[in-house]
Amino acid sequence: MNIIFLVMLAGLSLAQAPKADSLMTPRQLVERHIKGVQTGDLDMAVQDYADDAVVMAPPGAFPAGTASLESSVVIGKANIRKFVASLMDKEHAAGAKGMIWRLESAPEGATVMHWTQFKGTPQEISGMDIFVVRDGRIIFQVVSLNARKT
Repeated sequence: MNIIFLVMLAGLSLAQAPKADSLMTPRQLVERHIKGVQTGDLDMAVQDYADDAVVMAPPGAFPAGTASLESSVVIGKANIRKFVASLMDKEHAAGAKGMIWRLESAPEGATVMHWTQFKGTPQEISGMDIFVVRDGRIIFQVVSLNARKT
């Protein structure tokens, strides 16, 4: 009887075992996303988004043909993939690759990324992204850009 109980308990434990990604902290998931963007690994960059995740960015930031509710909102992993791919295209790859960033952990599974591209050049641009993670998946991201220095 004890053996049957142990086998049942082991089966229950396996059935409820968390996904490997859910063992990662929100910060680690965001770090993996950033590494994917910087190295041009699109699969790595989008793997941790939920299927129904939402990304908000300034108007005009999304590539043409990306389905969205508004010009600055994209919903769904497939559309987020298109957006992230645009960050790695020929026009943007150098900025992404050389991006300087730092992360801050925030309450409720949020992680804040402060970033700068082309630091010290006339093309310098900076901003802040806020990521919200639930159950081992990025469910929301907002991208904000600081005004360019003139």
